[in-house]
Amino acid sequence: MQTGLGKQGNAIGKLPWTGAFGDLVGYEFQELDGDRWAVSLDLSDHHLNQYGIAHGGVPLTLLDVAGGGAVYRLGLAVSRIATISMSTNFIGGAGSGRLVATGCVDGHGQTIAHTSMQLYQGDLNGSLLATAQGSYRLFLKRE
Repeated sequence: MQTGLGKQGNAIGKLPWTGAFGDLVGYEFQELDGDRWAVSLDLSDHHLNQYGIAHGGVPLTLLDVAGGGAVYRLGLAVSRIATISMSTNFIGGAGSGRLVATGCVDGHGQTIAHTSMQLYQGDLNGSLLATAQGSYRLFLKRE
């Protein structure tokens, strides 16, 4: 079994493989400019609810991965990162096509990091669909 910090198959630069769930959902990391990156997903029928829009769990997943990925990109000496809280504000429904989420770290201590995330339709110039704030537990590596 692969751990999230070990496999490099679905990773770019310093981003982790996020496990079999990420493979199942089908999101991918994409580099932007400099040290920025995004998490993207091309919606398929299996991501949609009975109304033809993305099930709410899909945007939540992308926002969570964007926040956790932003923390991971800091390069802290952690063995794993776990979401302890995420507050999301939905602005619009995600239709067909591509979703893109970005995240940034607002601040961190030794064991907790706080992030802000955004979700867009299409690309980073598309409609803003949701915003979120997350808190992540940092499990330090034992030397």
